[in-house]
Amino acid sequence: MSSWLSSKPAEPKTPKPDPNFNKDMGFTEEEAISLYIKSEINGNAKFFSSMTDRCFTDCILAFQSDQLSSLEELCVNRCVDKYLLTQAKISLVFQDQQNKINQPL
Repeated sequence: MSSWLSSKPAEPKTPKPDPNFNKDMGFTEEEAISLYIKSEINGNAKFFSSMTDRCFTDCILAFQSDQLSSLEELCVNRCVDKYLLTQAKISLVFQDQQNKINQPL
């Protein structure tokens, strides 16, 4: 079992859509929320696709069996752990920067 399943870091809070976005762009609130959700889903899909491609390329060395070897499994677990931890850290940095931008002067 991957260590990220047993000792998952605290998840960063998902930022809420900018309430002025719909006003500035001419969208209704429902349209703005829908666009935001689609953007989040698209971003997550790209992230997991990138992680899958990278970890597969780095870790799966041969197709001698329908099961992963112990070395392949260890490599995949470490690769996924690194991707998830890195993504969590990046999200926290972006969230911190967004909070600084949104603070009143």
